Amino acid sequence: MISYALRDISKSRIILACTIIGLSAAFTAVFLSVGVEDGFQVTLRNGSVDTGGEITIKPNGGNGSIENTDAIKRVLDETQNVGGYSFRSYGGPSMQIAGVYKMHGYAAIGVDPIEERSAVLIPERIIAGRYLLPTDTQSVVIGVTLADSLVGLMYDGKQIEVGDVIRYGSPLDGRWRDYRVVGIVDAKYFHPNWSSYFPKKELEWLDDSHRNIEIAVKLKDPSRMEETKTALQSSLQGVQVITWREREGYVMNIMDLVGFITGTINRLLVVTTFVIISVIIFINVFQKRRQIAILKAMGADNSFVVAVYLVETLVYTVLSFAIGFLLFLLIDSYLSNHPTPLLIGDFRTVVVVKDMTVVFGILSLASFVGSIFPSYIAVRTRIVDILREIV
Repeated sequence: MISYALRDISKSRIILACTIIGLSAAFTAVFLSVGVEDGFQVTLRNGSVDTGGEITIKPNGGNGSIENTDAIKRVLDETQNVGGYSFRSYGGPSMQIAGVYKMHGYAAIGVDPIEERSAVLIPERIIAGRYLLPTDTQSVVIGVTLADSLVGLMYDGKQIEVGDVIRYGSPLDGRWRDYRVVGIVDAKYFHPNWSSYFPKKELEWLDDSHRNIEIAVKLKDPSRMEETKTALQSSLQGVQVITWREREGYVMNIMDLVGFITGTINRLLVVTTFVIISVIIFINVFQKRRQIAILKAMGADNSFVVAVYLVETLVYTVLSFAIGFLLFLLIDSYLSNHPTPLLIGDFRTVVVVKDMTVVFGILSLASFVGSIFPSYIAVRTRIVDILREIV
């Protein structure tokens, strides 16, 4: 039966090639859409976690300051899954360059450089100069997008350079101070790339209205995020503990949209696979009714005829999967080496074995279901009908 099916397929090489090309294109598109969805998930997750930690602790209501910082530090030090944390202060000082007021970006953030290195990857994303040191005073690190916006027009190739001086302060109380840019950071995420980073005491001197408004927490085992959140919330009073998913609500909205788009594309491609297999097997059955009648006259039963076309479908599916997956891997390799820079991070596709296995299963099912009706027509072929047509 297998030998007959393979010979039957190989007799019409043009049809075989066209079928494989069509199915391979559909398989590649499905793999790519799944890889794009997984890639967006990884990009958004990494952008948020790498710059803000898996967990964030904020004061109740989201305003004011976190009190009892010493008690909170003890709890964090005693929590087994906490790998590091950073107390942050926020402010909104105005900016001047050569006496000209400039936009202040997303935020001015005061950090302890040592704590910040233990909790997030922003200090490792410096593209010019260096990150803050514990001994720094009148120093600032700014995001690459903010640096670009401070000179000329956006995306004109001109930006603030390391060593330049920016004047920060408040027009209301007249408290101003010059800060030298010691580093420029490209954190691959929107918020930090629009922010100014100060030594914590410096920012609190400029603006102490939001002292210790946030604690970024890094986890040793991110898979235990919900468990750790519950433990911290039960141990801490007067604060709210939120995960990165809750902190970045818009991320879930983006993922819902991407999931809807890729899901719709996948459904259409599954239907396309079903139709391609149905048409190809139906044409094969229609053209070879005489051969089917001869097989039955030689004693072949209905199960043999059905098995032949199921084997042919299996061959089409396996070859198309192999070619489609190879093409997807080539695209994935290219995007891995040449990621697309976005405001939310560098985008690249991601290969998740579990998702690819599910895709193969769904496409295989669509292929076999598509071959059922043509196989039924083949089974219904009667020798007497073929003899009448010949006569």
